[in-house]
Amino acid sequence: MDENSETYGYHLVYTDDPKRRGFKYEPWHYSYAPLSIPMLEAYRGINVVALLEKEEFYGAEHFTRAFLRSYIREQYFRY
Repeated sequence: MDENSETYGYHLVYTDDPKRRGFKYEPWHYSYAPLSIPMLEAYRGINVVALLEKEEFYGAEHFTRAFLRSYIREQYFRY
């Protein structure tokens, strides 16, 4: 997979690059770019903070607006 995945549109998502932030290295976690790139772009257009503020779930008090904005900025908009 490591040698040929990109030829077929697959990319290793959570690499072991020391500069990479976010989730830990997962050598089995590949993404199919023709599907995942449009989905990621659509997800980035969603106001996740507003959605979570409307939901009622256990632990919601820990998802403050400041925490969510910091997390989103650090994890999703770093590239």
